[in-house]
Amino acid sequence: MNHLRVVKVGGSLLEWPGLRPALDSWLASDPTPAVLICGGGRRVEAVRCSWRVRKLTQQAAHWLCIEAMETTARLLAENISAVLTDARQESELRQQARRHGRVVVDVAPFLRNVEPIMAGPALPQNWSVTSDSIAARLAQWLQAEQLVLLKSADPPQGDWQSWADAEYVDTWFPRAAADYGGAVRAVNLRSRAFDQRP
Repeated sequence: MNHLRVVKVGGSLLEWPGLRPALDSWLASDPTPAVLICGGGRRVEAVRCSWRVRKLTQQAAHWLCIEAMETTARLLAENISAVLTDARQESELRQQARRHGRVVVDVAPFLRNVEPIMAGPALPQNWSVTSDSIAARLAQWLQAEQLVLLKSADPPQGDWQSWADAEYVDTWFPRAAADYGGAVRAVNLRSRAFDQRP
């Protein structure tokens, strides 16, 4: 494993005025270089509503959600004054994270060009996958020593399957986290104590 962590920032946190100070504080508590990806938030919910009304295929909806994540990645990078990069070259991404301490990744190129040819089953292109599983797959590719999910709620008790059953993570996440094989934890960033569970 590499001395690196992949950090998924929940899309709902983009609407929180306290995001930057809380994220700065949490990142400062551990000097490990961080590769951040951002969830789709309300933009993904708009795609879901359109899917229900317009009868889009799940595959089409999946890629519209990825496009939404391209936008939220830019928003997060601007919000926290971080470098925005993409995930085309593994070594370059690691170097950028180490150089800057933290970078925000647009995962679309990774999902189009890298993830489908990685070892293990590729991510399904349907509603079973969200940014949680994408973050796990990215952590697997980078051989990161940690995967951290920053959310707006306390993690449930129990294992990853319990998290999925409670809809805290997507339904594919238990498989993606197992394939990753590194340390996984979830953090309620809105909690002053940063409540977290392994």
